[in-house]
Amino acid sequence: MIRRSAHTCGLLYCYSQAYEELKDMSHKVYLFNMYSLIQECYYQTTLPPPLSLVDRIVKGVRSLVKHCRRGPKSYEDIHEDCFSKYDIAMETSL
Repeated sequence: MIRRSAHTCGLLYCYSQAYEELKDMSHKVYLFNMYSLIQECYYQTTLPPPLSLVDRIVKGVRSLVKHCRRGPKSYEDIHEDCFSKYDIAMETSL
């Protein structure tokens, strides 16, 4: 049987606690980077740089028309949309 001193057990506890903190932080960084990547792909234009301004104007007008037809979103709808996207990201990361 292996006997461990109190110092060794305390050291193992510190390492395990540091590992859990590192794991939680790395998961948050992963989710942030995934969100940034998705956002970058979503807002990427399909036309080359000189014509990308036209693409942005068309997307802006389309978004404005869509917003005017639907009406303004409430805070609860925006909050629900954000968390449903977060849940999807969590499911795909596991």
